[in-house]
Amino acid sequence: MNADKTPPIREYVGFIWIEDKPGIRLRVLARSLDEARIGVIEEYGDGHVISIWSEEDASKARQSFLRIGAPESGARTSSA
Repeated sequence: MNADKTPPIREYVGFIWIEDKPGIRLRVLARSLDEARIGVIEEYGDGHVISIWSEEDASKARQSFLRIGAPESGARTSSA
């Protein structure tokens, strides 16, 4: 975090679908997911299907899931 407590600018990626046209790939720099979504709506207008995510957040969720999963095969566990 910055000294002034504002979140850092991060990259968000995704797609927007306008009417029946193929999806447009997005790359947005913003301080939050909400800010990223607002920026897309400002640029393309409201009422479209928008999917945005942070690759950094997505990989953290997968890493957390892997850490709490079952022990790797061959790993020894102690039983008391």
